[in-house]
This record gives sequence, C-alpha cells and structure tokens, in this order.
Amino acid sequence: MEAENALLANIKQKGQNSYYYAHQPRTPINEAEARVLEGEGIVNGGHPKLAEVLEVTPTREVVLQIRNYSWADDTPKVTVIIPFPQGGLTPESVQTQMEKKGVEVSVRVREGEVHKLTLSPLSYDILPDQSRVRVRPDRVTLSLKKEIEAKWFELVEARKGDKGLWGADDD
Repeated sequence: MEAENALLANIKQKGQNSYYYAHQPRTPINEAEARVLEGEGIVNGGHPKLAEVLEVTPTREVVLQIRNYSWADDTPKVTVIIPFPQGGLTPESVQTQMEKKGVEVSVRVREGEVHKLTLSPLSYDILPDQSRVRVRPDRVTLSLKKEIEAKWFELVEARKGDKGLWGADDD
C-alpha cells in the first residue's frame, strides 16, 4: 500500500523519528469514553469561571517632578509661579514645606499621583514664617520673603560641576 502523500510516506518510513511525526493525522477521540478532569486549577474548556475578585489599591504613589515654573525677583520677596493649566487645584491638594534654604511643594492632582517641586538650596535665605502660598484652580504662587533684601540672579544655587548656560563650569 502506497502512502497518500509525502508527509504520510515520511512518517511511515521513519516512524517517531520523522520530522512530520507531530503533524500526522490523529484518530478521532470518542468523547463518550474520554475522561474529563475537573477541579480547581484545571482548565477543561467551556465558559470562563471567575476565580476571585480582588480590590486593587495603589501601593505606591507616582511622583512627577515639576519642571514648568517661573520666578521673579521683587526687592523684598521672590515670587514663584507654578502653572497647572488642567486646573482643579484646591488648598487641600497643595502641601508646602519651607525652610531657610529651601522650599518643597507637593500637589496631589489625583489619587496616587503627586507633582513635586523642590527648590533647594535657594540662592539666599528666606523667612519661612513670613512667606506665603496662594492656591488658585490653575496655579500655585509662592511669595518667599527674603532675609536680606538683595538682588537674586539665580533662584537656586548652582551645584558644583553644573554646566552654565554656555557650557562652562561654574566655579
């Protein structure tokens, strides 16, 4: 008896060592005689079954650094404006920590997402108890009272090794 095609001929000649062994035609399964396994963790076809419902809560907050802000030097104070064009800010959503040499602003935009601006070390000392924070729906304004009324050319001290505007080291 001659094989029906080359695939079957190769399987007949080489048996289980044939490249095409896995592709050979199978004998139909008699479903009445088949043993069906069922139980927890066994997939046997049919409609999906709900294993369990988990309540997922964020385990950590996503902290995004604020890079979009502006500042201006007024003689007795420095004003920092942090825009939030998407709006929706409330005084409760903004937390501020002020020290002589630094300011940190945290804005909770939504659950699990905090936008943070850290200005430290400031170029000069401020008076935290005389500084103010104003929150509007679309921006946060900081009025930082200067300890010494001097002109500020930079808001934050340049760190050692930072490249200046023209790529030169600041010494």
